[in-house]
Amino acid sequence: MVVYIHGTTVGFTSGDWSDPSAWIQGYLSHNLFHVSLLIFFFCSAFLLFVGVDGIGDIGGKLRKRGRSLIVPYLLWSGLWLVVLLLARLVGNLDLGAQEAPSGVEAVLYRLFVDPVAGQLWFLRDLIVLTALSPLLFVLPRWVGPALLAAAYVVWLWVPTPTVIENRSGWWEIVSTEAIVWFLAGVVAARFLDLDKLDRILRDRRAWVSLASCVGYLLLPLAKGGPFMPASVAFGLSTTLGFVFLVSLYPWIARLVHSEVVARFGSFSFLLYAGHYPTLKIVGLSVVAILGPSAEVALATYALAPLVVIIGVIFGLSVLGRVWPGAVLALNGYRPVYPFLASRTVK
Repeated sequence: MVVYIHGTTVGFTSGDWSDPSAWIQGYLSHNLFHVSLLIFFFCSAFLLFVGVDGIGDIGGKLRKRGRSLIVPYLLWSGLWLVVLLLARLVGNLDLGAQEAPSGVEAVLYRLFVDPVAGQLWFLRDLIVLTALSPLLFVLPRWVGPALLAAAYVVWLWVPTPTVIENRSGWWEIVSTEAIVWFLAGVVAARFLDLDKLDRILRDRRAWVSLASCVGYLLLPLAKGGPFMPASVAFGLSTTLGFVFLVSLYPWIARLVHSEVVARFGSFSFLLYAGHYPTLKIVGLSVVAILGPSAEVALATYALAPLVVIIGVIFGLSVLGRVWPGAVLALNGYRPVYPFLASRTVK
């Protein structure tokens, strides 16, 4: 889903979001597929806090999580920074990334704070939230749910751009979306009795799935209407999309034992971090060869992310066979199951 979020090709053609191909891309990438980011922050916080009773229990998890976030963040940020600088230096190529930095201070800023590969914002925000999360054990227990409720209202009405350059200032170093769904994961891990919730939903799961799916699909169509501000429609739609996917968990869990799913799943973080600006290179190349048109833009939108997904998996599988330690570090020391290697990188 995240690959398709960045796969829109409207900017390669007319840049007009009113034509049908652009509308389809906007509906899918900037509405339906966006739920993947909610799931990312929720699951990250939930797995960090589940089974943790106090601040003394979280130290080991924080050390492990710090290595799994900071190392790949710096590696991918540095890698894409080098690629961008070389592309501008050798061929004056525009990879669709942010402006290439000049000067030591600008390079360090791009490396640590605002990576040229924009998708790394999710790692930066998660690093900040993870570092601050022990404060929730110092504050009264009611603070977590209260903060979640307040942050959710703010997110609906004042969403934060993911790119730092588009934010108002340093007070927005972490997006409201990241705050809301990280807090949601914390509250779920600390307060919800998941077994009891599952028993309650057991006989109602189909209806919950149906109702949330309908809202998930239809609310984006109300964006910008007289009774539904765009940010509110977007927030409610993606929230219902989250509920819909969670309601499917019993069916999704059955796929865990599939070897194919396990292999593809082990590349999910690498696809997050490695798909852009690769995706822009593929999209720009196709449009340059075939010429700009609505049909080419839509076909490129549908197929280019698949090419990038296959390319990233194939390329890193080769690298995993030759240099497994590099793939392990790029993946934040998570297990990787390369398709072209007979052994597992651990």
